[in-house]
Amino acid sequence: MYTTFSQTYFLHYYQALWAIFGEGTQLNVLSGEVKPPFVVIYRPSEEELKTDKATIVCAATDFNPRPLTVEWIVDEAQRTTGVQASPVSKQTDNLYMKTSHLSMTASEYKAKQTISCTVTHQGKVITQTLKTSEC
Repeated sequence: MYTTFSQTYFLHYYQALWAIFGEGTQLNVLSGEVKPPFVVIYRPSEEELKTDKATIVCAATDFNPRPLTVEWIVDEAQRTTGVQASPVSKQTDNLYMKTSHLSMTASEYKAKQTISCTVTHQGKVITQTLKTSEC
């Protein structure tokens, strides 16, 4: 059994007409064993490519503890534009999951050779790569 408590705390400072808020500090209290994520990368559908859009999805599931980062590498260069990531969420089995989406035009997608999703969890790196030329 995994038990995890996670809470974000915010400090509010108020003086006269000033109110200051930060991004918050997340406190994670963990118990249970460390479980690495299962990582899968999904290519865009043929239907989406016909609309000149391409969305590649990276899904990391079944991991513990919560902290995890996702990075996209396109043709050996880090990519940050067109990236949308979900927050880490708890699954029904008390493990965690996170998804990240990389969007680009279909013509750009077809011009690329490789697209990789690199997940870092507890100091270990897991990379899944798709070759755009393969169906």
